[in-house]
Amino acid sequence: MAISPISAVSPRSATEIKRVTDQNINTEKNKKSEKNSFNEILKESITSLDSNITSTQESLENIISGKSDDIHSYIVESEKTAVNLQMTLQVRNKIVDAYNEIMRMQV
Repeated sequence: MAISPISAVSPRSATEIKRVTDQNINTEKNKKSEKNSFNEILKESITSLDSNITSTQESLENIISGKSDDIHSYIVESEKTAVNLQMTLQVRNKIVDAYNEIMRMQV
């Protein structure tokens, strides 16, 4: 059983391989930074909170107008919305505290 030797990589091939590898790495970094950026996460959570509030209001209006009698689902939905709102407010408070702390730093 003979083992074939490894062929040498030409400088041109090495340059091409490095370029393609760098492109792939940069593409992956951009995708990750877009997905995981704090700004995007914050926007998604605020949009989700807004839709939860709207849905809860619609459920309440349906119960008041007599279109629905499912009070249990309204109560569960309103509690979820309340928890989401409290979490959003706490995140906002932490951001404001961090900003104030940074502004108090001596340079």
